[in-house]
Amino acid sequence: MLGSLKRRRSKRIHQFSLSKRSKLPFRVVTIREALLYRIAEISEAACHLYENNKLCSAFTLTRSALETAALLFLLDKKVGEIIKQDNVGNIDEFLMKALFGSRNKGARKTALNVLTAIDHFNKKCKGTRDYYDNLSNYAHPNFDGTFSMFASHDQQNKYTNFSIFPNKSRRSEGLPLLCIALKSFQYYYESISRLIPRFVQICEK
Repeated sequence: MLGSLKRRRSKRIHQFSLSKRSKLPFRVVTIREALLYRIAEISEAACHLYENNKLCSAFTLTRSALETAALLFLLDKKVGEIIKQDNVGNIDEFLMKALFGSRNKGARKTALNVLTAIDHFNKKCKGTRDYYDNLSNYAHPNFDGTFSMFASHDQQNKYTNFSIFPNKSRRSEGLPLLCIALKSFQYYYESISRLIPRFVQICEK
């Protein structure tokens, strides 16, 4: 699955390859392709970490992969809504935030809220928000992300053992979610491809 996504990566997209009258289709495809590069890199690194039983890092990257899939879902949803309404509406503001949004001071655009994307995705794929929240615990230096991963206390002998590698059985807490993120991404990547021709027609009205 990851290999299939990596093979889809484009090296260049010309601004007028989709439309000479509107920049909106170009922006949609540009966002989609950048997200493809992002999830491919994140997932490849996560797989390497799972293979080497570095689960804290693997879970954190799996969380990022879910965020990326959720944003692509939201992009697909926005394009689909434009087609249903037969009007471009204010999609350009969404696209510009997706392209240039940041939380840094002086940013050109304020970044999209990733939790908004996760919550929209959750309505389509029930349980996504719970999975995401669980992975978030490993991304922070709390019990799940620290002591539960690298330490165990022997109450009887009054000492604590430390280990670099957590129990391999815990892979199941994250690896299936990485697969969900990749499958979802592939589905909505292809969905946007199907929507683009009609989207272009509406943008050129």
